[in-house]
Formats: sequence, C-alpha cells, structure tokens
Amino acid sequence: MLEITLELRNRMTDEERAELDVMDKGQAAWIASTRQRIQEAAQEELRGRDSGTQDWKEARGEAGKENQ
Repeated sequence: MLEITLELRNRMTDEERAELDVMDKGQAAWIASTRQRIQEAAQEELRGRDSGTQDWKEARGEAGKENQ
C-alpha cells in the first residue's frame, strides 16, 4: 500500500503533496489521541439517527441516548 501511495504522490504537484501531507499529519494526530476519539464516539452515540419519524427510530433502537 505504501508503495502505491508513494508512486501516486510522485505524480502530483508539490502543492498537492503538501496538502496531503497536512491531511496525513492531522489524521496521525487524531489516531494518536485516544481521548479525543472516545469523546467523538460518545457524542455520535448520543446523537442518534437524523432521518425517520421518532416512532420508527425508537422501534429500531436508533433514537439516540437522549431519547431513551
């Protein structure tokens, strides 16, 4: 996978590679931050589904914790 990534990035402009480098660093920081990932997961879990009627969401257990 790394070989393919490097090959594709070598075909890019310096600006494109720099933009991807910034994204790579942000992703690496996010992966390294266990606390942040746990907090984000907890927030998603609380939110529940956005679409569908309330009855439909509750019947499927997708209403979120605030509605249980």
